[in-house]
Amino acid sequence: MSLSVAVIAGGKSSRFGSPKVLAEFRGRRLIDHALSLAEKLSENVIVCCGPSALPLHNSIFQLPDLIANCGPIGGLHTAMETCETDWLAIMPCDMPLLSTGVYRKLLDNCNDNHPVVALSQNGLQPLVSVWPAKLNKNVETAISANQYGLQRLLRQLEAAQIGFKEKKWFKKFHNVNTLNDLEQIQNFDPLRELP
Repeated sequence: MSLSVAVIAGGKSSRFGSPKVLAEFRGRRLIDHALSLAEKLSENVIVCCGPSALPLHNSIFQLPDLIANCGPIGGLHTAMETCETDWLAIMPCDMPLLSTGVYRKLLDNCNDNHPVVALSQNGLQPLVSVWPAKLNKNVETAISANQYGLQRLLRQLEAAQIGFKEKKWFKKFHNVNTLNDLEQIQNFDPLRELP
């Protein structure tokens, strides 16, 4: 399988109070946690950074959203426009406990025509998903119709929903939106959790 990975990092961080991608978790920025995971999955990694570039190493390929102000679907569209592989995995910049095990399970369930998305105990996780790159026209159509919700698009495209509802997966999908969210996982020991 030819795979690229796009880290979606263009959010405004309004609830966090400062750019959360640069917030530190255990000595590394949230964006660095995401990039470390992305690089374990593919050599083809890009960061969809919204209107402003992030302070990253020069070797990291960053792309501003081609269509501004439409949320994460804008990052997905931007990544698909430049994707040179058959498949595109997308990941959020604010789930530092995500693991390769999550994406391996998604990749094991890919087929030719439909996205694959994680279904956690809290529901669909649209930014933890894998897409056939050939679906870019569908993404463009949704944006043109001002339909920016990824959950709606995933349902329209009959995405395979892959369950991660067992207790061992719960923390993997912990999303950092506020300083309190970050604090809640500071003492979590991922080495005690599988996979």
